[in-house]
Amino acid sequence: MTKIAPALSGLAAAAALGLNLAPAQAASKLWVSSAGLDSTSCGAITSPCATFQRAHNNAAAGGEIGVLNPGDYGMVSITKSISIINDGGGEAAIQASSSTEAVTVDSGGIVVQLRGLTIDGGGGSGGGIFFLMGSSLLVQNCVIKNFGSGSLGGIVFAVQSADTRNLVVTDTTIANVASTNGAVFVVSYNGGIENALLERVVLTGNYMGINAVYGTTPVNLTVADSAVYGNTYGIYANGLSGPVVAVVERSRIANNNYGVLVVGPGATLALNNSIVTGNAYGLRPTSGAVIGSYGNNVVYKNTTDVAPTPFTLQ
Repeated sequence: MTKIAPALSGLAAAAALGLNLAPAQAASKLWVSSAGLDSTSCGAITSPCATFQRAHNNAAAGGEIGVLNPGDYGMVSITKSISIINDGGGEAAIQASSSTEAVTVDSGGIVVQLRGLTIDGGGGSGGGIFFLMGSSLLVQNCVIKNFGSGSLGGIVFAVQSADTRNLVVTDTTIANVASTNGAVFVVSYNGGIENALLERVVLTGNYMGINAVYGTTPVNLTVADSAVYGNTYGIYANGLSGPVVAVVERSRIANNNYGVLVVGPGATLALNNSIVTGNAYGLRPTSGAVIGSYGNNVVYKNTTDVAPTPFTLQ
C-alpha cells in the first residue's frame, strides 16, 4: 500500500528537465505566457517564457514565477526555493506525461510554493507532486486529478533527507487518483518529523484520500474544514512501526468504503466536531490503533462502526 519505487524511473526523467544552467544574473521575478518564448530570459512581463521549467532555470533562489494567461506550462523539476503563482490568469495547467511526475522537488533545505495550478495526469501512470527532498511545500488553490493505478499518487510527501519537513495544502481539490499511495501520501524517512496540514481540502473519487505512514520517523497530520468523499479509503493511518498522530476537526467523511482506517499500536486519530456518515465502515481501528472522539462528533448511518475511545478536551 506504501510502495513508491515504481515511480522513481519517472523521477529520473523529470530531473533531466532541469539540467539547463541558470543565467549569470538570475531574476527574482519571472513570467510565463502561452505566447511566450523559451529563448527569452522571462525576467520582464513583456518577454515571458513558455514553460515553468525555463522560468525556474532562469530564477534566482527564492524567486517567483507569475502566470499571465491560460496555458499548459509543462512539467517542472524544482531544485531551488521558488514560488509558482497563478492569481487569476486563467487555468495554468501542467499536463503530466504517461510515466513522469508533473512536479518534482528534489534539493535539500528548499521551500516551494505552488498556487492556482491545475495538474492533470490524463489517466496515466505518472504522478502529481513528488516532494523527494526539501524543507517545506505549500500547495494553495490547486486542482490535482486523473492519475491511474500505476501512478505515484496526487501529492507524495516522502522526504529522503533530514530536513525539517512541513506540508501545507489549502483550498485544493484532489480527485480521481487511482494509485494505492493515495491522493495525499505522507511517509517519513531519514530523521526529523513529518508534519502535514490539510485545510479546506476536497478529496473525492480516489483509491485512498489520505495515506499517513510511519516509515522511520513520526508523522503528525492535521485535517481541518475538509471533505473526504467517495473514496475507497477515506483516511488511512499506519502506525505499525511507530507513531502516527492525526487530528481531524470540522470535517466531513462520507460515502467512502472505509471512512477512517487506523492500523497499529503507534497510530492515534482524534475526531473533533466532525461528521462520519454513509461509509461502509465508518470508524475502524485495528491492531492496537486508537480512534478517539471528544464527544462532539456525528457518527451516523455507516454500515459498520467501532465506537471511538472517549477523549477529554484540554
